Amino acid sequence: MKNLKIICLTILLGATIQQANAGTLEDIKEKLRPYIVQYLGAETANKILGADANSINMPKIPTVSTDAKDVSSLGQEDDGNWDKIPKDKRGLYNAYFVKEVFQAVKNRRADDNIIGKWSQTLAQGGSREGVYRAFVLDNDYAGKENFNYPLSDSSINFAKWYMQKFVNKEVKKAKLKKFNFYSLKRITTEKSLEIVDAFGKDKDNLHNWYAILSSDLATKYPKLWKTKTRQVKTSKGHKYWAQNMPAQFLKSELIVKVHMVYNHLNQVSAE
Repeated sequence: MKNLKIICLTILLGATIQQANAGTLEDIKEKLRPYIVQYLGAETANKILGADANSINMPKIPTVSTDAKDVSSLGQEDDGNWDKIPKDKRGLYNAYFVKEVFQAVKNRRADDNIIGKWSQTLAQGGSREGVYRAFVLDNDYAGKENFNYPLSDSSINFAKWYMQKFVNKEVKKAKLKKFNFYSLKRITTEKSLEIVDAFGKDKDNLHNWYAILSSDLATKYPKLWKTKTRQVKTSKGHKYWAQNMPAQFLKSELIVKVHMVYNHLNQVSAE
């Protein structure tokens, strides 16, 4: 089936380019690029279409010197972007975050009491990262990690690819197979948050890293994302978003995306 898609895509590409004039050729190339990347990979897409004008170079992954499980310094980072979030919208955004992250992490829907409690925590100065920590470090999540939740082959392949590209860690499949599903998605998220913190004041490369990550996930799993922001396939589009949002929003998007991908690949839905 995959080979058939590739053949059809190649025929369509050739016919489209032949019929295009110089003024529309570049637009056609960019519309076709996401599909070629999805089925043939970015390297092949660049060979066929040329370099992507919207691409961003992958920064060097920084060395991690802190433990993501250390919650002593969690707070609302002041990066100058909080003022861009309207005060009358913050409560709504907080509630939506709690609802979404709880479901992505726990694989069940949050009730009104949970949403109200943690929205209030955020309103009083708590961080989104801190709320996430509370969800994965409680007894409920620990119980899930101690239960037999095996990983699908798709989850294992994703973990190997993701850890190598975005965390700079080579992990063998044999080792990944030993992990519990809930443990692996928590550890992957923790390692990702450690990378975010390791970039420190180098916000430009942090935003580049996040943009490439988000672009890759949007391209690899196009049907998973329901919001327009998450559906964006260009890295420059995600970088623009990251540059204009508070640091905690970037972290919360990262948390939700990683957990959602694992849920999708392991075919786990909300209770």
